[in-house]
Amino acid sequence: QGESNTARERRSPQRLLSGIADKARQDEHLTEFVAATVLTLVGLFFAWQAWLIISQASAIRQAEQVKTWEVRQLGEEVARIRARVQQGADSASVAKILATPSSDALQAAAVALKQDIPELTSAEFFRPDLSDVLTSNFAKFGYSKAAMLVQAHRLQRAGPLQSQVGSDKKRVLVLALPAARDKQLTGYAYVQMPIDPLLQVF
Repeated sequence: QGESNTARERRSPQRLLSGIADKARQDEHLTEFVAATVLTLVGLFFAWQAWLIISQASAIRQAEQVKTWEVRQLGEEVARIRARVQQGADSASVAKILATPSSDALQAAAVALKQDIPELTSAEFFRPDLSDVLTSNFAKFGYSKAAMLVQAHRLQRAGPLQSQVGSDKKRVLVLALPAARDKQLTGYAYVQMPIDPLLQVF
């Protein structure tokens, strides 16, 4: 019995050491698990951040592509409008009317241009030297209108297409341009047209 007690006493420290070792191994496994979990979460966080950056870069690229397309489409539509109005102002029928010495030739030419381009809201013609514009009362004639005609005269080509609010409070496109036939200046046209074709691009 004494020897048995001595053996138990010897085994007790061994069990204690074994228990401590087992506990240490469990703690080590727990520490590894916690570290692996933290690293996984950190990795997922960085992956999410990378996905956000890639998504943002993709959205920016797409927005730039849309912007480029929009500018090109708007430019093409503006060029089409300008070319159509210029062709009508330079037409033989309009030139023939403007060449007549009649006092209502300018008004008749405007009627002919509107018949040729039905979508025009309004059309007016002015003398080649713009004397009828420069001697007018700008407050009644319109400062913007006079400025556009003078700019077309200075450039000797159609000025920039502008957007203005018309007399009916609706927004319209406005263009001033020289009318010529066989390289002979016959007058200046000032036209208004709906803005819808440009709005449709948007």
